[in-house]
Amino acid sequence: MEQFIQLDHSLFSFINQGLSNPFFDWIMPLLREKRTWIPFYLIGVVLIARNGRWRSTVLIVLCSIAAVVIADGVSSHLLKPYFARTRPCLLPEMMNQVNLLVSRCSGAFSFPSSHAANHIALALILGLVFKKSASYLLPFLLLWALIIGFAQIYVGVHFPSDILAGFLLGLFCGFLVYLIYRILTKRFSP
Repeated sequence: MEQFIQLDHSLFSFINQGLSNPFFDWIMPLLREKRTWIPFYLIGVVLIARNGRWRSTVLIVLCSIAAVVIADGVSSHLLKPYFARTRPCLLPEMMNQVNLLVSRCSGAFSFPSSHAANHIALALILGLVFKKSASYLLPFLLLWALIIGFAQIYVGVHFPSDILAGFLLGLFCGFLVYLIYRILTKRFSP
């Protein structure tokens, strides 16, 4: 376990400090910011509504919200308090070395990353829902979620293992809600 923690810390340092450059220092804080993606979410809802009937639109939006709420709830309210892992930007032995690129380091625990869980859950469910009509969407959305996860490490608020665990949790939640979506669409289809 000690070797895993050392590897996690080394990988964090490589991403947070070793890859540091002015462009990433500017763009990564923006990419991890929730408000940055509001236009993206609104465009997504408009595209979903444009391509479907109102019941199907409502179901997709509700299932997308459910996937994020479940991933966030499990991450924030069950797992983070249980593991109680300190963020790298608050860890006494690392605080002075972390290149913190956000205004504050939240006092919340870091394992697993809720950002990673939420975004990959949303990416997976939407990618699977539209896999037949827009096969390019799943890889695009997964890449989007991976970039947000990477940004969380780069700005200094998460270890790589926090992101990996968040991704695994989010994939599970997204797939679970997708299965529910499939059951509902079969049950209520005309």
